[in-house]
Amino acid sequence: MGKHQSAKIDFDTFIGMEPNFSYVYVLRGLCFMALNSPVTALADLKKSARLFELEGNSEFLELINGLIKNLELLLP
Repeated sequence: MGKHQSAKIDFDTFIGMEPNFSYVYVLRGLCFMALNSPVTALADLKKSARLFELEGNSEFLELINGLIKNLELLLP
């Protein structure tokens, strides 16, 4: 098993314990991008954006929204 797949499994476990921890969705989304699963990566990044918005974390919300926009440009 590769390091990205292993990390994804760890993030899955963490999300099972703390489903509203925004940063873990960013990290798992990056794993999905590395695993060539951009649609799933996009879903995780959008989830993190919703959580950042609820937290009032405008700095990371802006950063993630930029990443989402760029990823959407790559999708068919």
